[in-house]
Amino acid sequence: MAGATPSWVDYLASLQWDGDDGAGRRELSAEDALSLALKGDLTAEEAVSLSLPGELNSADELLPLGIRMGLTAEELLLVQLLAYFDRRGEDPELRQWMNVREAPGRPFFLFTMKASAKTAQVSWRKKKKFHFSPERPGYTAALRIAWLGADGVHLEQAGEGGQPGALCYHIDGGYLMLRRPKGVVFKEGSDVPQTEVALIRRLPRGDGISITSRVRGLGVRLGDILFMLPCCAATVALSFEEKSFTVPTEFTEEPLYGRVGLNFIDITVPIENLVKKLYGMYEREEQDNKAMLQQLQNRGDHQDRAELMYCREDEERERGELERQRKEQEKEKLENLQRGRAERNKYKEMRKEVKRMVGNFKLGAKIDEGFLQQESTGNSIFRIFELDEGTGSGDVSKTQRE
Repeated sequence: MAGATPSWVDYLASLQWDGDDGAGRRELSAEDALSLALKGDLTAEEAVSLSLPGELNSADELLPLGIRMGLTAEELLLVQLLAYFDRRGEDPELRQWMNVREAPGRPFFLFTMKASAKTAQVSWRKKKKFHFSPERPGYTAALRIAWLGADGVHLEQAGEGGQPGALCYHIDGGYLMLRRPKGVVFKEGSDVPQTEVALIRRLPRGDGISITSRVRGLGVRLGDILFMLPCCAATVALSFEEKSFTVPTEFTEEPLYGRVGLNFIDITVPIENLVKKLYGMYEREEQDNKAMLQQLQNRGDHQDRAELMYCREDEERERGELERQRKEQEKEKLENLQRGRAERNKYKEMRKEVKRMVGNFKLGAKIDEGFLQQESTGNSIFRIFELDEGTGSGDVSKTQRE
């Protein structure tokens, strides 16, 4: 790109943006105005209004001017983006569509950035919307996107009946305020000075990544789609096709660098390379998780086996204790039976002894009775004989009667 003259440095220092009536402003050449626009210090409209009279009459003249200046392809793309988006300012058509609640006019196509974690292929998905509905919570703003064709940049998508396309974004200034931007750096193998223009971060839930601008008016290209992040901290999101894939927690952020003096970056290759790296990290993390799970499972199996052996030992001890108690009970029962049998035998012998003693007592009494009867009847000898023979008292009485 043709270098800008030093006049713009003094000019920027002398600008009075608030309450300035235009007097005392220094006018810039068309080349200097365009250089400032590419750097982000001026919008395309400001570049036109501040250029020397007759050099730039409209934003449409920026592209021919850039071609005459010998700008690179990226610079020419940014010139077209500046011309398209600056002329629309806040894009009243898009704002009207976002505010529509009833009886909408023509539809918009809401675009989302997608990537396949396995193949690292980045693609765009679009849905026809009659009402604005953010793709994710917090992304409540929308910006227009452009399509890069063989004949240049087109703001509206070709082949879709002229319906405009939009992309959801939001402003995330809180994080950027805590982080200082890096200065000028030189990448390995290149002598072109570069600076950090954007930041890629992991989305909180890990279902994608976000791209946050660190400069004003950053032109971005992803494949054949182009858009411009209007201010610092403007953030868009990229989701992944695979629902099971989540960005590894090990990844936090990665800066994106652009050439110093050009607020434009093509993120197609960096995003694809990053997705490959993230998927590799994801696979390693999954393998580590599986290995840890296997270790825990093995440890759990060992613990289960130990607990099983311990339970078996407890069961054996309990079974042995029950067997011992059963044997003791059986022994006690046997002893009780033997003791009872001995007691019964003892009582039986005692009863026999008592009966024998009673019998002897009765025999003695009968003998005495026989002697007494001898004195009265003289038949004592026969009586004694009958008693000895067990004939009983009846026989004695009979002898007596005889």
